[in-house]
Amino acid sequence: MILDAAGPEEIRAAFAAAIGAAGDRVDEIGGIAGVLSDAADRYEALEMQPSTVGHLRDASRSCGTAQAAVATAAAELRAALADFDTHDGAVADAVAETGTLASKEILMDDGSTPTPTPTPTPASLTGPVTSAPGRPAAEVGDVLGYADGDTCHGTDQVASAAGPATTLALMDYGDGNDQWNGGRYIAVATTPGQWNPVTSTEYPAGDEYAPPGSYSPPHLAPAEAETAARHLDELADLAESGHRPPKPTKWRRAAQRLEHLIDADADLAREQVVIGEEELPVTLRDLLALLHDKQPTTGPVTRRHVATAAVGQAGGDTGTLWLDVVDHGDTTRVSVAGVEGDEDPDSDYWQPYAAHHTPAQARELAAKLRVFARALASRP
Repeated sequence: MILDAAGPEEIRAAFAAAIGAAGDRVDEIGGIAGVLSDAADRYEALEMQPSTVGHLRDASRSCGTAQAAVATAAAELRAALADFDTHDGAVADAVAETGTLASKEILMDDGSTPTPTPTPTPASLTGPVTSAPGRPAAEVGDVLGYADGDTCHGTDQVASAAGPATTLALMDYGDGNDQWNGGRYIAVATTPGQWNPVTSTEYPAGDEYAPPGSYSPPHLAPAEAETAARHLDELADLAESGHRPPKPTKWRRAAQRLEHLIDADADLAREQVVIGEEELPVTLRDLLALLHDKQPTTGPVTRRHVATAAVGQAGGDTGTLWLDVVDHGDTTRVSVAGVEGDEDPDSDYWQPYAAHHTPAQARELAAKLRVFARALASRP
């Protein structure tokens, strides 16, 4: 391998610049998707040509697909940088200590040049390194002891200031079966009990005699995990800035719920509100506007969600990772709730599944999500 004029720091800087540019594009494309969706809504309200509105909605969805692709590219760039640091960069650093790197030829693993021991990834991010038989070591450990070398290939957990911890599991369902296509995902669970990712069994906490149930938490693809990590970092910044979210009323909760449903299926916005068997002359978009008028949004929108589109397209159980900044006691926390399907996290059933993290814990979770996404993308 030859590293000519570019030293290790220049290479790392190039990687960092590319990663930053990709991150900027993710937000930019997401903004374009939102503008196109809003334009389609306005044009439809003006009763413009349906084909025009349809093209705008198609363009918005295409931007969403592009956003996911760029987010995946950013994750791949982070994986490339980590690989460089572990291998070529480690050797280049060692050579750079003894002289200039320019025009030097570095021979790798041929016995003529000793290869320094790679700098390990900090254990605080990855836990112990483990691997299944016949597979290269993954960058994630098995903190909870559920990895079986077949379906589950690593676990980790982030404690919370209140409520359950948030659990991560690296899952590989192979080619699936006759009912779905399988695939590889990061499960994000926030159960108040004990969850086994291999069996999807949920054991109630505090009652050894209570029968176990089942829990299928959100399963994120790498791009979806990167989106969740970005939201967590942004919400942690908001929480640290002293932002105190207003107490949500029933009107705002209803609006949030309706926004989520329309976001998952844009065609719902044109559906009329039905009471019994009677259709009212009001669409769901009209209802959403009325809800917003009842409680106008002030300040930054803190509630975010990541819907598991990839596992849904493969025929698996869908879920939603809900993220928010909440006023908890005398301080502000970042709330994380992993629910099944598109269910309401504010319902009595799902409220116990909300993990209230400090900003530092939210950033730790974001970092671990990125580590899991990198490991998922690099698995053979």
